[in-house]
Amino acid sequence: MSKKLVIFDADSMIFTVAWKFRDKNVKAMVTMTLNKFISDVITNSGATHYMGFFGSKKDGSKPNFRFALDPNYKLNRPETPEWVVKWRPILFEAMENKWNFVGVDGMEADDACSIAARHYKDQFDEIIIAACDKDLQQIPNVTFYNYQKHDKHLINAFDAAMNLSVQILMGDSTDNIKGLDGIGPKKAVKVLSECTTIAQLKWTVARMYANQEAELRTKAESGLLKEVMAEINTDPANVGLTDKQLERLARITAKKRLENVMFDAMPGGWKKYLRTQMALLTLLTEAPDWFIVPEPTVSKLVATTSQDSASDDSLIPTTAKPVSKLVDDFLYL
Repeated sequence: MSKKLVIFDADSMIFTVAWKFRDKNVKAMVTMTLNKFISDVITNSGATHYMGFFGSKKDGSKPNFRFALDPNYKLNRPETPEWVVKWRPILFEAMENKWNFVGVDGMEADDACSIAARHYKDQFDEIIIAACDKDLQQIPNVTFYNYQKHDKHLINAFDAAMNLSVQILMGDSTDNIKGLDGIGPKKAVKVLSECTTIAQLKWTVARMYANQEAELRTKAESGLLKEVMAEINTDPANVGLTDKQLERLARITAKKRLENVMFDAMPGGWKKYLRTQMALLTLLTEAPDWFIVPEPTVSKLVATTSQDSASDDSLIPTTAKPVSKLVDDFLYL
């Protein structure tokens, strides 16, 4: 019997279940709904093993590492709805005690899903990601199961790279990640549509960033020089300066302002800006030193052979390696 591991991104699941009971106060029904939700996914996917992750939200939790990369990360997020705050502790308890799901901090739940998928990719015949978050569709060689739409499809290495490339071009407004100005999902897909290899995707994304920096600089230079010249010519302090001196003063002033404009648009230049956007959008693939990948739980909902038992040594995780950099598989520059 083939071994299948389903990995749950449980954060969206919490919102889904809590929404159903936003106007109710029946604790038993909440946990029953959650349990049915999880068991249905395991049964429908035919998974022999499962695991799940959610953001712990505990007091004193380690802050998400992405805040160090960009203090504006998720700054535009609205306050958590009160019906989520109300039911979240109950759902957390059921996930931990009944299903062995793991609360994570220092990163997103989908980062933990990505880490686990890579960690166990050679130990299972199929890895299934149960989620509705588009970010998880950048994980290569997994089956993506959208548990809201009941849709599943295989994501190969090129599809995963394409999904990430689209995100890096357009950014992610829900997480306050800018990407490139004027690039939405349709334009991003159109720009990348002629790419047939991962190398071409990387080159195209880098070219788009470089081109936008050049366009912004050209446009800003032209407008700023005219603006500064007008200011200088009307400034009483400049009376008596020769035309050559006025022109030199205008160039120096315009250059200083240009750097400020470009820093606001692409801090550090397009290469640094691209690396930052990529780091904000790319899921982790290796465990940070504070996170140990948990052992999958054997499903009692699907018949298993002796080879699928919990005592199978092949399922015992090795010690996680500290992460030295965010991503190796899809590094652009």
